[in-house]
Amino acid sequence: MKITYGDIKHSFRRYREFLLSLVDLGEFPPPGTHICGMPKQLYEATISSIDAQLALYALAKQGSYNQRAVGSQVCEGLFSDIASISPNGVPRSVEVDTLMARICGDTIVRLDPERFVQITETDY
Repeated sequence: MKITYGDIKHSFRRYREFLLSLVDLGEFPPPGTHICGMPKQLYEATISSIDAQLALYALAKQGSYNQRAVGSQVCEGLFSDIASISPNGVPRSVEVDTLMARICGDTIVRLDPERFVQITETDY
């Protein structure tokens, strides 16, 4: 049985409505550190995640997307590349444009399918 985009959207919306029903957002004072036994950060992150999932499913052409394809891995890798070529390991705001240009140039060269790479083997 295939789960359709409509089923997913309906389940996410019901879950979101349930979470929002747990607290009166007009109440003062607002809840403290927990909402119905759940840490407030987890509560807010879960609602944000549902919203993001709904937005990504809506953007996908076939109503489906690979959840692992969207993440922070690429951003973390880019920052790591920038930090590795920064003079002191921590990029300053005034040098980010230069470092980004260098990273882009290196990436273009590295991914060029026409680039010739010669590997010399030696006998040791």
